[in-house]
Amino acid sequence: MAVKPDDPNTVFFGGVNLYKSTDGGATFARLSSTHADQHFLAFDPQTATTVFVGNDGGIYKSTDTGANWTTLNTDLALTQFYAGISLHPTDPNVVLGGTQDNGTNLAPTGGGTLWTRVLGADGGFTAIDFLDPIVRYTETQRHPTAGGPRRSDGGSYVRKVDGINPFDRGLFIPPLVMDPTFPEILYYGTYRLYRTTVRGEWWTTLSGDLTAGGGGVSTMAAAPSNSSVVYVGSSDGRVHVTTDNGATFVRRTGGLPNRHFKDFAIDPVDALTALVTVSGFGTGHVFKTVDGGVSWQNISSNLPDVPVNAVLYDPATTNTIYVGTDLGVYRSTDG
Repeated sequence: MAVKPDDPNTVFFGGVNLYKSTDGGATFARLSSTHADQHFLAFDPQTATTVFVGNDGGIYKSTDTGANWTTLNTDLALTQFYAGISLHPTDPNVVLGGTQDNGTNLAPTGGGTLWTRVLGADGGFTAIDFLDPIVRYTETQRHPTAGGPRRSDGGSYVRKVDGINPFDRGLFIPPLVMDPTFPEILYYGTYRLYRTTVRGEWWTTLSGDLTAGGGGVSTMAAAPSNSSVVYVGSSDGRVHVTTDNGATFVRRTGGLPNRHFKDFAIDPVDALTALVTVSGFGTGHVFKTVDGGVSWQNISSNLPDVPVNAVLYDPATTNTIYVGTDLGVYRSTDG
């Protein structure tokens, strides 16, 4: 909220949208503003008709008390990518990623700096078919009539949610993950796990509740060497593993902290060897299993006590592990 320095009856209020009152707050009118989700408002103390707003789209300025706005975002790299960025299998210039309230965006294919928005709202996880890369998947934030997986066969992204309950409890950005061996198989997580084997044309409920009863599925991964093995983590401290293609899921949290699970990396040749990372503070943040989750060993070693959001094995050697944390990227070369 901000009040005009020379007129206490002129008040700006920012919620999802931007509003203005000229009668001391008795009534407000919505402004045709700049971008959704307002976070900051400030008047220029020397020029009372100039006002600045900061929101999910960046910083904007009006010199006529909100009638018109201009962007101040030149060279500001502000967009936040969610997890689930995907890469083209052969063209390193093709990158697809969902962003916080700035849609799903495609990297410039011919160089340059301007990305192309292919889907609006909050972008989420993405996937590119590694055998037929014209086929691509996106999602928006969880929403009963607009959320859920979408597929493009070279054109627009069409919602593919047959078999998914749109009213399921889940995270704001539900995970959507492609099988690393069979690209027609994808997984989608709410409080339970869904699977499609036909590129999203329909989905099958694969599990019951895989959370502690109040959270959502936050990460899942299928083993590259054995698609029957799938690891699933939740935001409220649960890890489950299936080794029989989803017929049964067994809770596997021995040795793990009660934390939000962020990411899995599975050994490319041994489906029972995997890494999982956790958020929060005061515990380890990277754990390893060699028995399909029956037991987990803390391998956080000298990492700082901050959330670890991503983990992967170097494809050349599993002794080399990369993790992405709230403070940057770290590497271990000795497992």
